[in-house]
Amino acid sequence: MVSSAEDSMVFKLTWFDEMAASDRPYKLFFFPVDNSIEIVDVKSGKIHLRRIRNFDVERSQLTVGN
Repeated sequence: MVSSAEDSMVFKLTWFDEMAASDRPYKLFFFPVDNSIEIVDVKSGKIHLRRIRNFDVERSQLTVGN
């Protein structure tokens, strides 16, 4: 199923890389229509995690600071 841009939610997140001692920025895309997620590296634009269904993540869990 292909979804349009308005069918997704986007979150900015950072991950602290201990080996490089720096923060790495990512975007997490959440598609509530099928509970799938995708993670993209902001700096390189490369997909870090290709879109997969994830039954452990629910829309209610995706809030600021969570």
